Amino acid sequence: MATLDEDPRYELQPLGVVLQGRPAARSYYERFFDHCRPRVRGFDLRSEWTMEGGVGQEYTLVVEEAGTRHRHDLIGILTYAGGDRLSGERIYASDDLLRFFFGPLLEEARPV
Repeated sequence: MATLDEDPRYELQPLGVVLQGRPAARSYYERFFDHCRPRVRGFDLRSEWTMEGGVGQEYTLVVEEAGTRHRHDLIGILTYAGGDRLSGERIYASDDLLRFFFGPLLEEARPV
């Protein structure tokens, strides 16, 4: 949480929704580390690049659910609004993977 600015924004595509604010960020990270990370069976950082205002990362991720492994592809863009803190992320992934990552938090999301 110390790496985030005061009002981080998480844009989820192609769902076309956004979660915003430190409480949403905290809930997302708690869910990720408590629920999602234990189910990740492997990942590969396929590429990484820098751009004005952010860093892009392309991953292949293997997740196990109910004894079955699923491969997912995603692109995450870590955004900077200025200074040395993150202003959030733009995540491009399948609806299934976004639902896995964010779960009930999606009920709080609003359209982009």
